[in-house]
Amino acid sequence: MRLLLLSLLLVGCAPRTAAVPDAAVPDAPPADVDIVAAEGTSTEHRAEGDVKTGNIDFAGDLYRELAAENPAGNLFFSPTSVSVALGMTWAGASGQTRADMAKALRFPDDDDRVHGELSGMLASWNADEERPFELSVANHLWAQTGFDFEDDYMALVDAHYAAGLERLDLQNKPEPSRARINGWVSEQTRERIPELLPAGVLTPNSVLVLTNAVYFLGSWKVEFDQANTETAPFQTLAGTPVDAELMVQKSRFLYAERDGVQVLSLPYEGDRLSMVALLPAEGELEALEASLGGETITSLVGSVRPVQVRAWLPKFELDAEYDLVPTLKKLGMGVAFSEQADFGRMSSEPLQISDVIHKSFVKVNEEGTEAAAATAVIIATRSATPRPVEVPEFRADRPFVFLIWDRETETPLFVGRIADPS
Repeated sequence: MRLLLLSLLLVGCAPRTAAVPDAAVPDAPPADVDIVAAEGTSTEHRAEGDVKTGNIDFAGDLYRELAAENPAGNLFFSPTSVSVALGMTWAGASGQTRADMAKALRFPDDDDRVHGELSGMLASWNADEERPFELSVANHLWAQTGFDFEDDYMALVDAHYAAGLERLDLQNKPEPSRARINGWVSEQTRERIPELLPAGVLTPNSVLVLTNAVYFLGSWKVEFDQANTETAPFQTLAGTPVDAELMVQKSRFLYAERDGVQVLSLPYEGDRLSMVALLPAEGELEALEASLGGETITSLVGSVRPVQVRAWLPKFELDAEYDLVPTLKKLGMGVAFSEQADFGRMSSEPLQISDVIHKSFVKVNEEGTEAAAATAVIIATRSATPRPVEVPEFRADRPFVFLIWDRETETPLFVGRIADPS
């Protein structure tokens, strides 16, 4: 993962180095409280057993595992992308493979419910309507030429996931096939994920690649004034301070302090999506991450209320990539990667998952946020070997966790940790 510092948007306008006094940060226009306050109510009630709640739980599970694997660095991924890609894969699983995948993904063992609810979310994210932000979630299947898949499986994936099917010679022409798949992902993510599949990932045993791509571009409802951006120390997770560009503004946002964690929700234009930043007390990030399950996420996101806040947030840009096979095995779906895998609903041939690859990108500045992610699940014949009332101050000058949250579906589209914004 690499982290790049954003350049200033206006040439010759250097950031200020002194702390910004209150008088130098004029009040921004207040957000539309009647609309955004809904975030603090609808997420307080969890419906156990539904897909929406399961997705939040899975986001927490995946975050904790990835954080443990990378204890000092930045993190950024899309649990939504992973869940949807593996949801299409789960549709073809049977027996113990199906049960283990459902448990790891936090799905109820109910085809109609899982695929119906995910289908509804996809339709909501890709709504054909005029919106002040850009959001798209796309799926596509790439199947080996001449390999037989069950008609019912292909029909289900097409009906619920709008996943088109393209036949490629994955086994004999892996590089042209890889280029075609990567080209589709790059197009869907506006070139932010230009190469999802690395060289050599397609083998003579590869028969199916399931891909998902998520893209978001949104402007803050209340933009940060670039003139107020200051250079200030950020205490990294490694313990070494670095210079960071901290954006600052004072406005009426959704905010809470709960269990030692400051929660700040910054809405994007249109009020549907927001960035929810979770700032623990100094030295308490590890404790927050250890508790970051679905219930904690729901509770923290649901606790915010309209409050006048003076907020500092670092500008940052980063990309990340993950081989999710070891992580998913830790979450309990190891059988899907083994010779005991059962994907009988997908094909009568013996199949297993050989790879799950995830890449992501995010850029945050005074104007807003751009984020993209893509996931590929590669299916192979079984002989394949799997790869391994005071105005509170929210000053994010130390490591913090953040989510890009969809209020309408109550789904964390992206989750990340900023350990070092330099």
